[in-house]
Amino acid sequence: MQVFERNLFDEKSRPALHTGDEPYQAVRGRLIGESQWSESARRALLAHAAHDNPIIIEGENGTGKELIARLIHENSPRRHAPFVFISFESVSEESVEAVLFGTGGKQLTAFASSQAGLIRSADGGTLYISGIFGVTASLKARIAHFIERAELIDAVAGRIDISDVRIIFGSTLPGQPAELASLGVSDTLKVVPLRQRREDIEPLVRSFVKRFCEETRKELRDVSPEAMFSFCSYDWPGNVAELRGVVWDIVGKSGPPRIEQSLLPLYITSLGGFNGESIPASGINLAQELERIEVKLLCSALKQSHGVQYKAAQLLGLKPTTLNMKLSRYGIDVKAQQ
Repeated sequence: MQVFERNLFDEKSRPALHTGDEPYQAVRGRLIGESQWSESARRALLAHAAHDNPIIIEGENGTGKELIARLIHENSPRRHAPFVFISFESVSEESVEAVLFGTGGKQLTAFASSQAGLIRSADGGTLYISGIFGVTASLKARIAHFIERAELIDAVAGRIDISDVRIIFGSTLPGQPAELASLGVSDTLKVVPLRQRREDIEPLVRSFVKRFCEETRKELRDVSPEAMFSFCSYDWPGNVAELRGVVWDIVGKSGPPRIEQSLLPLYITSLGGFNGESIPASGINLAQELERIEVKLLCSALKQSHGVQYKAAQLLGLKPTTLNMKLSRYGIDVKAQQ
Protein backbone atom coordinates (compact mmCIF):
# COMPACT_ATOMS: atom_id res chain seq x y z
CA MET A 1 0.00 0.00 0.00
CA GLN A 2 1.34 3.41 -0.90
CA VAL A 3 1.95 5.70 2.05
CA PHE A 4 1.46 9.42 1.69
CA GLU A 5 0.92 12.38 3.94
CA ARG A 6 -2.09 14.57 3.32
CA ASN A 7 -1.12 18.21 3.38
CA LEU A 8 -3.76 19.98 5.46
CA PHE A 9 -3.02 23.21 3.61
CA ASP A 10 -3.46 21.73 0.14
CA GLU A 11 -6.64 23.22 -1.29
CA LYS A 12 -6.98 20.30 -3.73
CA SER A 13 -7.21 17.80 -0.85
CA ARG A 14 -10.11 19.56 0.83
CA PRO A 15 -13.54 17.92 0.67
CA ALA A 16 -16.42 19.84 -0.84
CA LEU A 17 -17.73 21.24 2.43
CA HIS A 18 -19.11 24.68 3.14
CA THR A 19 -18.69 26.57 6.39
CA GLY A 20 -22.47 26.66 6.72
CA ASP A 21 -22.78 22.85 6.77
CA GLU A 22 -24.14 21.47 10.04
CA PRO A 23 -21.32 18.90 10.58
CA TYR A 24 -18.69 21.58 9.97
CA GLN A 25 -20.31 23.98 12.45
CA ALA A 26 -20.56 21.22 15.07
CA VAL A 27 -16.85 20.44 14.66
CA ARG A 28 -16.00 24.14 14.73
CA GLY A 29 -17.60 24.34 18.16
CA ARG A 30 -15.31 21.58 19.44
CA LEU A 31 -12.03 22.19 17.59
CA ILE A 32 -11.57 25.84 18.55
CA GLY A 33 -9.36 28.16 16.52
CA GLU A 34 -9.14 30.76 13.77
CA SER A 35 -5.82 29.74 12.20
CA GLN A 36 -5.43 28.30 8.73
CA TRP A 37 -4.42 25.02 10.35
CA SER A 38 -7.63 24.83 12.43
CA GLU A 39 -9.76 25.53 9.38
CA SER A 40 -7.99 22.85 7.35
CA ALA A 41 -7.97 20.35 10.22
CA ARG A 42 -11.75 20.60 10.65
CA ARG A 43 -12.26 19.85 6.97
CA ALA A 44 -9.70 17.04 6.97
CA LEU A 45 -11.17 15.23 9.97
CA LEU A 46 -14.64 15.34 8.41
CA ALA A 47 -13.16 13.79 5.27
CA HIS A 48 -11.57 11.03 7.37
CA ALA A 49 -14.87 10.43 9.16
CA ALA A 50 -16.32 9.30 5.83
CA HIS A 51 -14.04 6.25 5.50
CA ASP A 52 -12.74 3.41 7.69
CA ASN A 53 -9.07 3.32 6.68
CA PRO A 54 -6.49 3.39 9.50
CA ILE A 55 -4.86 6.79 9.94
CA ILE A 56 -2.25 8.21 12.28
CA ILE A 57 -2.46 11.55 14.06
CA GLU A 58 0.97 13.02 14.81
CA GLY A 59 1.73 15.86 17.18
CA GLU A 60 3.43 16.96 20.37
CA ASN A 61 1.96 16.10 23.75
CA GLY A 62 -1.02 18.26 24.64
CA THR A 63 -1.90 19.31 21.09
CA GLY A 64 -5.29 17.55 21.03
CA LYS A 65 -4.69 14.33 19.10
CA GLU A 66 -7.28 12.40 21.11
CA LEU A 67 -9.87 15.15 20.55
CA ILE A 68 -9.37 14.92 16.79
CA ALA A 69 -9.72 11.12 16.94
CA ARG A 70 -12.96 11.50 18.93
CA LEU A 71 -14.32 14.05 16.44
CA ILE A 72 -13.57 11.70 13.55
CA HIS A 73 -15.48 8.96 15.38
CA GLU A 74 -18.41 11.20 16.37
CA ASN A 75 -18.88 12.36 12.77
CA SER A 76 -18.62 8.88 11.26
CA PRO A 77 -21.28 6.19 10.72
CA ARG A 78 -19.78 4.52 13.82
CA ARG A 79 -20.83 7.38 16.11
CA HIS A 80 -23.40 5.29 18.02
CA ALA A 81 -20.84 2.57 18.86
CA PRO A 82 -18.04 2.86 21.46
CA PHE A 83 -14.98 5.08 21.18
CA VAL A 84 -12.22 3.30 23.10
CA PHE A 85 -8.87 4.88 23.96
CA ILE A 86 -5.62 3.27 25.08
CA SER A 87 -2.21 4.83 25.64
CA PHE A 88 0.59 2.29 25.34
CA GLU A 89 2.72 4.61 27.47
CA SER A 90 0.44 3.88 30.45
CA VAL A 91 0.40 0.09 30.09
CA SER A 92 3.33 -2.22 30.82
CA GLU A 93 4.95 -4.13 27.97
CA GLU A 94 3.92 -7.40 29.62
CA SER A 95 0.21 -6.61 29.75
CA VAL A 96 -0.40 -4.49 26.65
CA GLU A 97 -1.17 -7.48 24.40
CA ALA A 98 -3.70 -8.83 26.89
CA VAL A 99 -5.27 -5.38 27.20
CA LEU A 100 -5.84 -5.25 23.45
CA PHE A 101 -6.68 -8.82 22.53
CA GLY A 102 -8.03 -10.23 25.79
CA THR A 103 -6.69 -12.57 28.43
CA GLY A 104 -8.19 -15.86 27.37
CA GLY A 105 -10.23 -16.19 30.55
CA LYS A 106 -7.50 -14.95 32.91
CA GLN A 107 -7.67 -11.39 34.20
CA LEU A 108 -4.21 -9.84 34.15
CA THR A 109 -4.93 -6.13 34.36
CA ALA A 110 -7.62 -3.67 35.31
CA PHE A 111 -7.63 -2.42 31.71
CA ALA A 112 -8.94 -5.81 30.56
CA SER A 113 -11.44 -6.33 33.35
CA SER A 114 -13.92 -7.87 30.92
CA GLN A 115 -11.19 -10.36 29.86
CA ALA A 116 -12.35 -9.73 26.30
CA GLY A 117 -9.81 -7.04 25.44
CA LEU A 118 -10.31 -3.52 24.17
CA ILE A 119 -10.65 -4.52 20.51
CA ARG A 120 -13.73 -6.58 21.31
CA SER A 121 -15.01 -3.79 23.57
CA ALA A 122 -14.79 -1.37 20.63
CA ASP A 123 -16.74 -3.63 18.26
CA GLY A 124 -18.64 -1.52 15.75
CA GLY A 125 -16.83 1.61 16.87
CA THR A 126 -13.36 3.14 16.95
CA LEU A 127 -10.20 2.20 18.85
CA TYR A 128 -7.69 5.02 19.32
CA ILE A 129 -4.18 3.73 20.10
CA SER A 130 -1.60 6.23 21.36
CA GLY A 131 2.12 5.42 21.33
CA ILE A 132 2.09 2.73 18.63
CA PHE A 133 5.79 3.14 17.77
CA GLY A 134 6.89 2.28 21.30
CA VAL A 135 5.75 -1.37 21.21
CA THR A 136 7.48 -4.53 20.01
CA ALA A 137 7.58 -5.61 16.38
CA SER A 138 5.58 -8.75 17.22
CA LEU A 139 2.73 -6.73 18.72
CA LYS A 140 2.71 -4.38 15.72
CA ALA A 141 2.49 -7.44 13.48
CA ARG A 142 -0.48 -8.77 15.43
CA ILE A 143 -2.24 -5.40 15.22
CA ALA A 144 -1.50 -5.26 11.48
CA HIS A 145 -2.97 -8.76 11.07
CA PHE A 146 -6.16 -7.65 12.81
CA ILE A 147 -6.42 -4.52 10.64
CA GLU A 148 -6.04 -6.60 7.48
CA ARG A 149 -8.35 -9.49 8.41
CA ALA A 150 -10.48 -8.24 11.36
CA GLU A 151 -9.75 -11.59 13.05
CA LEU A 152 -9.26 -12.22 16.76
CA ILE A 153 -7.87 -15.65 17.58
CA ASP A 154 -9.09 -17.12 20.88
CA ALA A 155 -6.62 -19.94 21.53
CA VAL A 156 -8.33 -20.99 24.77
CA ALA A 157 -11.79 -21.37 23.22
CA GLY A 158 -10.32 -22.63 19.96
CA ARG A 159 -12.15 -20.15 17.73
CA ILE A 160 -11.60 -17.12 15.54
CA ASP A 161 -13.81 -14.09 16.19
CA ILE A 162 -14.50 -11.30 13.74
CA SER A 163 -14.56 -7.78 15.14
CA ASP A 164 -15.54 -4.67 13.19
CA VAL A 165 -13.33 -1.90 14.57
CA ARG A 166 -11.85 1.22 12.98
CA ILE A 167 -8.28 1.86 14.19
CA ILE A 168 -6.81 5.35 14.62
CA PHE A 169 -3.23 5.71 15.83
CA GLY A 170 -1.69 8.62 17.70
CA SER A 171 1.99 9.39 18.08
CA THR A 172 4.35 12.13 19.21
CA LEU A 173 6.97 10.70 16.81
CA PRO A 174 6.84 10.56 13.01
CA GLY A 175 6.51 7.06 11.60
CA GLN A 176 8.73 5.64 8.90
CA PRO A 177 6.96 4.93 5.57
CA ALA A 178 7.60 1.18 5.75
CA GLU A 179 6.34 1.06 9.33
CA LEU A 180 3.16 2.94 8.44
CA ALA A 181 2.57 0.75 5.40
CA SER A 182 2.87 -2.41 7.53
CA LEU A 183 0.03 -1.10 9.72
CA GLY A 184 -2.14 -0.27 6.72
CA VAL A 185 -1.86 3.48 7.37
CA SER A 186 -2.34 5.57 4.24
CA ASP A 187 -2.86 9.02 5.75
CA THR A 188 -1.09 11.13 8.36
CA LEU A 189 -2.73 14.11 10.06
CA LYS A 190 -0.21 16.42 11.68
CA VAL A 191 -1.35 18.51 14.63
CA VAL A 192 0.59 21.77 14.70
CA PRO A 193 2.01 22.98 18.06
CA LEU A 194 0.14 25.90 19.58
CA ARG A 195 3.18 28.18 19.27
CA GLN A 196 2.94 27.82 15.47
CA ARG A 197 -0.73 28.86 15.36
CA ARG A 198 -0.95 31.78 17.76
CA GLU A 199 -4.19 32.97 16.16
CA ASP A 200 -5.85 30.08 18.02
CA ILE A 201 -4.74 31.18 21.50
CA GLU A 202 -7.25 33.99 22.05
CA PRO A 203 -10.34 32.00 20.95
CA LEU A 204 -9.12 29.06 23.05
CA VAL A 205 -8.66 31.27 26.12
CA ARG A 206 -12.13 32.78 25.74
CA SER A 207 -13.69 29.36 25.16
CA PHE A 208 -12.00 27.89 28.25
CA VAL A 209 -12.97 30.88 30.41
CA LYS A 210 -16.62 30.60 29.32
CA ARG A 211 -16.68 26.85 29.85
CA PHE A 212 -15.03 26.92 33.27
CA CYS A 213 -17.21 29.81 34.48
CA GLU A 214 -20.29 27.82 33.46
CA GLU A 215 -19.02 24.63 35.10
CA THR A 216 -18.24 26.40 38.38
CA ARG A 217 -21.33 28.65 38.20
CA LYS A 218 -19.27 31.81 38.25
CA GLU A 219 -20.12 35.08 36.55
CA LEU A 220 -18.53 35.19 33.10
CA ARG A 221 -15.19 37.01 33.12
CA ASP A 222 -13.67 39.09 30.38
CA VAL A 223 -9.90 38.99 29.80
CA SER A 224 -7.92 42.22 30.03
CA PRO A 225 -5.84 43.24 26.99
CA GLU A 226 -2.65 42.92 29.06
CA ALA A 227 -3.54 39.39 30.17
CA MET A 228 -4.47 38.35 26.63
CA PHE A 229 -1.18 39.77 25.34
CA SER A 230 0.70 37.55 27.80
CA PHE A 231 -1.39 34.51 26.85
CA CYS A 232 -0.64 35.07 23.17
CA SER A 233 3.06 35.85 23.67
CA TYR A 234 3.90 32.69 25.62
CA ASP A 235 5.13 29.64 23.66
CA TRP A 236 3.02 27.03 25.54
CA PRO A 237 5.44 24.08 25.42
CA GLY A 238 2.65 21.94 26.90
CA ASN A 239 0.35 23.14 24.11
CA VAL A 240 -3.44 23.28 24.50
CA ALA A 241 -3.37 21.02 27.57
CA GLU A 242 -1.09 23.47 29.40
CA LEU A 243 -3.21 26.45 28.35
CA ARG A 244 -6.38 24.72 29.57
CA GLY A 245 -4.79 23.99 32.95
CA VAL A 246 -3.59 27.57 33.43
CA VAL A 247 -6.97 29.05 32.49
CA TRP A 248 -8.77 26.66 34.84
CA ASP A 249 -6.54 27.73 37.72
CA ILE A 250 -6.97 31.44 36.93
CA VAL A 251 -10.76 31.23 36.67
CA GLY A 252 -10.80 29.68 40.13
CA LYS A 253 -8.79 32.59 41.54
CA SER A 254 -10.42 35.43 39.63
CA GLY A 255 -13.35 37.64 40.42
CA PRO A 256 -15.60 39.63 38.09
CA PRO A 257 -15.57 41.55 35.89
CA ARG A 258 -12.35 40.39 34.20
CA ILE A 259 -9.13 38.42 34.44
CA GLU A 260 -6.15 40.69 35.00
CA GLN A 261 -2.55 40.03 34.01
CA SER A 262 -1.52 39.89 37.68
CA LEU A 263 -3.35 36.54 38.01
CA LEU A 264 -1.20 34.84 35.38
CA PRO A 265 1.83 32.80 36.52
CA LEU A 266 5.01 34.83 36.47
CA TYR A 267 6.72 32.42 34.06
CA ILE A 268 4.11 33.45 31.47
CA THR A 269 4.07 37.21 32.07
CA SER A 270 7.88 37.32 32.23
CA LEU A 271 7.97 37.40 28.43
CA GLY A 272 6.79 41.01 28.50
CA GLY A 273 7.93 43.96 30.56
CA PHE A 274 11.03 46.11 30.61
CA ASN A 275 13.60 45.23 27.93
CA GLY A 276 16.58 46.58 29.86
CA GLU A 277 17.58 49.10 27.18
CA SER A 278 15.73 52.22 28.30
CA ILE A 279 13.57 53.01 31.31
CA PRO A 280 10.10 54.25 30.33
CA ALA A 281 9.01 57.69 31.53
CA SER A 282 6.44 56.05 33.79
CA GLY A 283 9.24 54.20 35.59
CA ILE A 284 9.54 50.51 36.48
CA ASN A 285 9.18 48.27 39.51
CA LEU A 286 12.75 47.02 39.95
CA ALA A 287 11.79 44.08 42.17
CA GLN A 288 9.22 42.84 39.64
CA GLU A 289 11.60 43.22 36.71
CA LEU A 290 14.32 41.29 38.53
CA GLU A 291 11.80 38.53 39.18
CA ARG A 292 10.88 38.47 35.49
CA ILE A 293 14.54 38.05 34.54
CA GLU A 294 14.99 35.28 37.11
CA VAL A 295 11.94 33.41 35.83
CA LYS A 296 13.19 33.67 32.24
CA LEU A 297 16.54 32.20 33.25
CA LEU A 298 14.91 29.39 35.25
CA CYS A 299 12.66 28.43 32.32
CA SER A 300 15.54 28.63 29.84
CA ALA A 301 17.70 26.37 32.00
CA LEU A 302 14.89 23.82 32.34
CA LYS A 303 14.30 23.78 28.58
CA GLN A 304 18.01 23.46 27.84
CA SER A 305 18.33 20.57 30.30
CA HIS A 306 15.09 18.92 29.04
CA GLY A 307 13.52 19.25 32.48
CA VAL A 308 16.34 17.50 34.37
CA GLN A 309 16.49 19.68 37.46
CA TYR A 310 19.98 18.89 38.69
CA LYS A 311 21.36 19.81 35.25
CA ALA A 312 19.35 23.03 35.26
CA ALA A 313 20.76 23.82 38.70
CA GLN A 314 24.30 23.31 37.37
CA LEU A 315 23.64 25.68 34.45
CA LEU A 316 22.47 28.36 36.87
CA GLY A 317 25.17 27.77 39.48
CA LEU A 318 22.55 26.84 42.09
CA LYS A 319 22.14 24.04 44.57
CA PRO A 320 19.28 21.67 43.59
CA THR A 321 17.45 22.59 46.79
CA THR A 322 17.68 26.29 45.93
CA LEU A 323 16.37 25.61 42.42
CA ASN A 324 13.42 23.64 43.82
CA MET A 325 12.61 26.49 46.18
CA LYS A 326 12.59 29.02 43.33
CA LEU A 327 10.48 26.78 41.07
CA SER A 328 7.94 26.42 43.87
CA ARG A 329 7.97 30.14 44.61
CA TYR A 330 7.20 31.12 41.03
CA GLY A 331 4.84 28.22 40.33
CA ILE A 332 6.87 27.01 37.34
CA ASP A 333 5.59 23.76 35.82
CA VAL A 334 8.72 21.68 35.17
CA LYS A 335 6.98 19.27 32.79
CA ALA A 336 5.76 22.15 30.64
CA GLN A 337 9.34 23.38 30.21
CA GLN A 338 10.77 20.07 28.96
